[in-house]
Amino acid sequence: DTIKGAAKILIEKSIYPTEDQIKSEVENYARANYKDNLRKFTSTQWNSYYMKNFHRSLLEKIRSLWGTLTTKIKSSTFFIFGNLLEPINNHASPEMVLKWK
Repeated sequence: DTIKGAAKILIEKSIYPTEDQIKSEVENYARANYKDNLRKFTSTQWNSYYMKNFHRSLLEKIRSLWGTLTTKIKSSTFFIFGNLLEPINNHASPEMVLKWK
């Protein structure tokens, strides 16, 4: 729940959040939703708890959201422009992609 909530907020604020933004957003989310539990942590304890319980899972969730956004953008682009766009191979070279654009 914390990971999903923080990841959604992060991706809305910045598509490529920094480590500090990620950690800060988890802390803000936890403070807003789990205030009593967060009070018992010192700064050092919170850092350790964050790294052990949130860091890796949150990065995975953010990467997953990137993929979802990419898919939605791609689908919308082809839905709107449809027949006006020539098809391109997903494994095209960078030169081919530039030419296609």
